Amino acid sequence: MSQRLARGEALPRIEIAIVARIYRAFGRYYRPQARTLAVSLVGLVLTIATTLLTPWPLKLILDHVVLQHPLPARARFIERWSAEPQTLLVILVAAFIALRLLDSLAQYMHKVGLLSAGERILADIRGQLFTHLQRLSLSFHESRGSGDLVVRVLSDMSHVKTILLDMPEIVIQRTLTIVSHVGLMLLVDWRLALIAFSVIPILYVVNRRIGVRVRQAARTKRLKEGQVATLAWEQVTTMALVQAYGREDLRQERFATQNRESLASGIKAMRLSKTYKRTADIVMAVGTCAVVYVGGRLALDHVILPGTLVLFVAYLKSLYDPIDKFNDMLLDIASAQASAERLLDVVEHEPVVADSPHAVELPPVRGRVEFDGVGFGYRQGAEVLRDVSFGVEPGETVALVGRNGAGKSTMIRLLLRFYDPQRGAVRIDGHDLKDVTLASLRRQITVVLQDAKLLQKTVRETIAFGKPDATEQEIVRAARLAQAHEFIMRLPQGYDTLVEEGGDNLSGGERQRLNIARGIVRDTPIVVLDEPSTALDARAEAKLRRALGALTRGKTVIVIAHARATFAGADRIVLLHGGRAAATGTHDELLRDSAEYRALYAPDAADRALEQAGAAERDRARRAIRGAARSRRVVLPRTHEFPQLAAISDPEGLAAVLVHALTGAPAQDVPRFAWCTIEELHYRRGKQCRLLLRAGVQDPGSDAAREQLFFGRLYPPGRLLATRDRAAPAWLVQPERGPAAFSVTTLRLELWAYPNDPDLPGLPAMLDRERMLEAMTTRPAAFGLAVRPGDVRPELIKYVPGKRAGVKLHLIVPAGGASAVYGRAYRERAGEQAHRALSAVWDSAARRAGAFQVPRPLGYDRGAHIVWQEALSGNSLGKQPNLDERLPALAPAIGESLAGLHGAGVELPTKATLSSLGEELAAARLLVGETYPEHAERCASLAGALLASAPASAGPRATVHGSFKLGHLFAGERGLTFIDLDGAGAGDAAYDLGCWLAHLHRSSAVGRLNASTVERAGKSFIESYARTARAPVGAELVAWSTAAHLVAGAVTKSVKRMDPRLLDALLERAEEVARG
Repeated sequence: MSQRLARGEALPRIEIAIVARIYRAFGRYYRPQARTLAVSLVGLVLTIATTLLTPWPLKLILDHVVLQHPLPARARFIERWSAEPQTLLVILVAAFIALRLLDSLAQYMHKVGLLSAGERILADIRGQLFTHLQRLSLSFHESRGSGDLVVRVLSDMSHVKTILLDMPEIVIQRTLTIVSHVGLMLLVDWRLALIAFSVIPILYVVNRRIGVRVRQAARTKRLKEGQVATLAWEQVTTMALVQAYGREDLRQERFATQNRESLASGIKAMRLSKTYKRTADIVMAVGTCAVVYVGGRLALDHVILPGTLVLFVAYLKSLYDPIDKFNDMLLDIASAQASAERLLDVVEHEPVVADSPHAVELPPVRGRVEFDGVGFGYRQGAEVLRDVSFGVEPGETVALVGRNGAGKSTMIRLLLRFYDPQRGAVRIDGHDLKDVTLASLRRQITVVLQDAKLLQKTVRETIAFGKPDATEQEIVRAARLAQAHEFIMRLPQGYDTLVEEGGDNLSGGERQRLNIARGIVRDTPIVVLDEPSTALDARAEAKLRRALGALTRGKTVIVIAHARATFAGADRIVLLHGGRAAATGTHDELLRDSAEYRALYAPDAADRALEQAGAAERDRARRAIRGAARSRRVVLPRTHEFPQLAAISDPEGLAAVLVHALTGAPAQDVPRFAWCTIEELHYRRGKQCRLLLRAGVQDPGSDAAREQLFFGRLYPPGRLLATRDRAAPAWLVQPERGPAAFSVTTLRLELWAYPNDPDLPGLPAMLDRERMLEAMTTRPAAFGLAVRPGDVRPELIKYVPGKRAGVKLHLIVPAGGASAVYGRAYRERAGEQAHRALSAVWDSAARRAGAFQVPRPLGYDRGAHIVWQEALSGNSLGKQPNLDERLPALAPAIGESLAGLHGAGVELPTKATLSSLGEELAAARLLVGETYPEHAERCASLAGALLASAPASAGPRATVHGSFKLGHLFAGERGLTFIDLDGAGAGDAAYDLGCWLAHLHRSSAVGRLNASTVERAGKSFIESYARTARAPVGAELVAWSTAAHLVAGAVTKSVKRMDPRLLDALLERAEEVARG
């Protein structure tokens, strides 16, 4: 609606049919308030009448007391009391006061009567709506969000008041006001009346032109205020998280931005409102002036009396005001229509499950439950259960097991009659549940849910919730049996302690034990348990199991279970698979006889995942992996933080797990994983693992598998996955539809299809040709372009998952030439820091021409965190051909360039010091113990020796690169150019020198360079640097830095490449360098 108003379109149209439905649905609530509404209407009519009469005493005083004109015939009755002017003045003043008092009394009658009736009507409707909501079936509640229904009951209800009460009042009041004033003004003097009416069309135009913009600005202001309030609420409720991650600065910056936007929108709304008000005032003033001028001329010519002019001026405001606000009334009514229609959706919805006309009370039962040929689906044509039949004898415990979506919870919903089966029947002690009343059925069943739902009541009221007449002895006995009495007595007021909403002042185990005590008090013959011990520690779970034993003793128990421990004591297990009761028996019997049950509860996690995938997928994965160029069994770190790494180290097993988790059972119409292997692993202790995976995705109907990159996050146990989106597998075919993510909960793994990366929001945009072309066409200067390009071709240059990515945009300009720009996408504030560093270093390089070179910065996109810079021609040193031959020749120039960078004198934050390198060493020593413990002793010994011999001083600060490697130096037409200055800062020159030399040693260890090349190039590099640098660095510092970089990098690089052999080779190089 606001967008239509902003474009100047017509006001939303009032739908008469909807208004009629509203009055049909809620009109009956007027009847109990008819007397109060009648009093309010009388007050309204009296108010309008007094408004018309109040100016008349002033007219009579001016014309007949001050100017001594004779009273008109209709007012001669006043002379009965006295014809003296003094007495007449007193009488008319008393009449004026009486009219004002009568007006106040009439307004009181009108407003108080209307508000009283309105509040009672809304309370009646709200109460009836709440009752109706409780009668509606679970299908209705599940199809609407709980928050949406709360808004309907509270917020939408207040808007309905506009139609039910405000609209009738406004229509009656303004219609009577306008009609009465127009008629009386025409009766008094038709000439002045027509002049007064002449400005009404102008008022209407002003209202449509400016008033629409005012309303739009006011809505924008409220929207911005809501965003500020939401952000403030979010900050207060997540304060611990923000402080734990040290992101106060980010939150402050975001709040400041939202606050500025709210302030700007508020000022704009205020200015427009004042402009509109002043314009309307001017129009009304013009009309008033016209009436005064013409009326004054008529009075001077003795055509009218002066009092008539006073009367008209008094009537003008009462006439103009309702006309001025007429469009506001229409807009408010049209807006209220939407809220009213949402309420009608609830009120007019009939319960799907209700007591049948012949329903009877369910007598006390023994507890035999029977599902007989049950079929059910939530949607037409999508059956969840197909011909399910089994029985539960009185006192028996039966566990329902199966995969997610197998129908376990649906069975319980049918038992509680939240839904009725579409085929077959559910019976208790032979009674079909459709033939008994809902209340009598649910009185005999107790449900203990996985998430204990507690209301805001005292502990005593919480336990007695299912049995309001429970005695104190019954409540305490239930608490003792539920293992809850001890912790209740430790609460501030014991059983009178108020449980906060949702039980937030209790632990998970305590909430669940209160939930069980609530069930024990009910003492029903049938008990349903839905994973009641999930997410509890061992001690709480032990207490909970004792409580469950007290609850279920001698009862018919149905358990929904995933974990084996949950149904360890079950008499029978029913396996649901494919919508049917696939197998029934004990745990041992099902392990022996059911392959599907073995797939769920086989002891080894990796074997279980492979078994779930099925033999066909497993064989196909093996065949594809054997033919894939990248098929290798990686050696993943063995860490207790990520135990699931053991289950995915085999590419065959990983592919099978993903096939099953993402695409479910074998199907022909969804894309599938043919194979999958891990390219890189980035492990951060105590936080998460980032994975770069390459997979073969096989489209429906195709035997060929196309390669697809995936960015993955592994979470340790206890950490919630950031997303639980399980979108349709079509996302595999169109990854550009992202950023949808798949959650593989069994592995605690999230996957994003490249180019979607949750930490790099700018990457998909940079690779989108059409978006980049549109951006460069509309804002060429932002990319340093003089002319708009005719076409764009993105090329991915570098991608570090979750950290950074580089894309080269090849541009085709209309004149026939070609050029390029280079963009780097970063995480959040890292992009802004990188842009500042590059700009500062570029400025220094421009001042010291020839000392060193860096790419020219072009701009920074704050929204997408993209740094734009000039694209260089050539390749990085890491991609140069014949590097063994070229590197020794380039080494002197590299040393000179680095010396020039170190002498740049740029003011940047402190980074890349030998002290920080010591911290990297300490972290590597801890990391190797958790990932490759067989190498821990050797690595710890070497790292300890280096930390013990750490230099006390590293000399003066320099402008350092922070990550100086072969790939961070560009060799092209302009010579050598530093790139990737993300880590640039004020640091120790020895840090860069050691980083470069350590990188050469690593390149030799992996076979990219010969050892002789490393020795010759390293020597030339150091000699050249020493000749050129302003402050030469001692050989001991360089040797220490090189060894430290080798040890720290040995651990991180071997974990990233998942190759412990690399760790051995790099540690050996570090020992050689340390020995000198």
